[in-house]
Amino acid sequence: MSMLTIMPFTPEVRYAELTYEQKRAIREKLTESFDGHDGRYLDSDVSDHSIAADVGVGWSLIRYVRERDYGQLAP
Repeated sequence: MSMLTIMPFTPEVRYAELTYEQKRAIREKLTESFDGHDGRYLDSDVSDHSIAADVGVGWSLIRYVRERDYGQLAP
């Protein structure tokens, strides 16, 4: 009987599996387009979903990085 290690399917684990290029692209796009002080994107055409589509990852990973490193969206 083999012992398998099952990793939880969390944003941290999924983010760790991204390539360096994907991580860099996410950071570049968030840095240029998100205002953490006001909690909003600077351009109405940019969102977690649009960045995810540009980078080729799930939008929840963009939300994870944004909330962790840049801040929450304002209500």
